[in-house]
Amino acid sequence: MDIITQARELGAAIQADERFTAFNEIKKSMDTDETLQAKISAFNLQRLNLDNELSKDEKDTDFMSDLNNKIKALYADIMNDAKMKEYEEAKKSLETMITQINTIIEISVNGGDPLTCDLTACTHNCSTCGDRCHGGA
Repeated sequence: MDIITQARELGAAIQADERFTAFNEIKKSMDTDETLQAKISAFNLQRLNLDNELSKDEKDTDFMSDLNNKIKALYADIMNDAKMKEYEEAKKSLETMITQINTIIEISVNGGDPLTCDLTACTHNCSTCGDRCHGGA
C-alpha cells in the first residue's frame, strides 16, 4: 500500500471518528436554528455598521460607542447560547485531534518516533520538553 492510499484511509478514519461526526451534527443543528442564526445575523449587521462608521472621515464617537456596546451584548448572547457552547466544545475536541495528527506527521518528517511521542505534552515549543518527541534528549 502506498502512502497516498494510507493518507486517504486516514482521511476516512477522521470522518468516521466520533469527534468529527459530533462536530458536524452540532454545526448542522446550529445552521438550522433560526433563533441562533438571527442573533448571528444581527451581530454581523452591527459589525458592518461599525466598520462603515470607522471608515468615515468624520466619526460619530457616541454612535460608535453605542454600536460597540450592542456588538458586545450580541456576542455575549450568542456565546451563552447552549448550541454555541456545544459547538465550541465539539470544535475544540476536533481541533485537538487534528493537532495531534499533525504533530505525529511533523514528528515523523523530523525523524522522531511517532509511536512513542507524548502528544498531550507537546507544546510545539521544543524548549519545553527538550525535544523528546523529535529525537532529542
